[in-house]
Amino acid sequence: MNTIYLVVPYSPESIVSHRARRLTKDLIGDYTLRWFFKSKRGWRRWIEIALEIHNSRPKLIYAFKPDKWAFFAFLLGRMIGAKRMLDTGDVRYALARARGAGFSACWTEHLFEVGMGRWADAITVRGTEHRRYLESHGYRNVFVIPDGVDPSHSRYRCDPALRRKIVGDRDVVTVGVMGTANWSRKREMCYGWELVEVLTLLKDLPLFGIMIGDGSGLSHLKRRADASGVRDRIAFVGRIPYEDVPRYVSLMDIALSTQTNDLVGQVRTTGK
Repeated sequence: MNTIYLVVPYSPESIVSHRARRLTKDLIGDYTLRWFFKSKRGWRRWIEIALEIHNSRPKLIYAFKPDKWAFFAFLLGRMIGAKRMLDTGDVRYALARARGAGFSACWTEHLFEVGMGRWADAITVRGTEHRRYLESHGYRNVFVIPDGVDPSHSRYRCDPALRRKIVGDRDVVTVGVMGTANWSRKREMCYGWELVEVLTLLKDLPLFGIMIGDGSGLSHLKRRADASGVRDRIAFVGRIPYEDVPRYVSLMDIALSTQTNDLVGQVRTTGK
């Protein structure tokens, strides 16, 4: 039976991992799917990847992020003649620069991104703007596969008990954000920044904020909320399991999804 080796350098319950499963679910039965997820086993994991690819001789290596693990798998794939596909939702080099990463970190991202893009037999992206960008830089066989929505999972779910737990008995309009709050030293902001600013500017209105997600920027957001006098009007929920996302998103009367007006924001799309 033909084997596909899937490199997903995230936790098995991450959003990207769920995307990978959705994209490949119809292949089960016709192909053997072998999965690599993020691991803390260090050098032993490198050996395991090499042995898995050598022994299974996959027909295809499908990576869901251009990073060191996927780069290594692509290199091995070239050596054994396997086809290679890359799925990406960001221009990683531009994103690293926007976050204020150092020179070496930015150019490492650039190496992985360009190297894997040139080695890939096909690239899948979420939106048409990302495809136009890649094609303008000489990449070929770029295909758009939007995130989409599974209506059996992503639907409105009224949960009064959860609302009381998060919001209390307040008669308010809830404004929410969901995302990873990675702090950008360059811009001094992250996801959730706009939520704190909205509540600060509209203090006289009955609003309550809900921030879903974790990341290095949460402490900055909480300090900003304290300084602005709106800390008691924001619930920082943290990271939640994928299956609970519809219940928590349904708590929001208004949902914010803000992107920067630059290359990073232009290529991004959202399934939220």
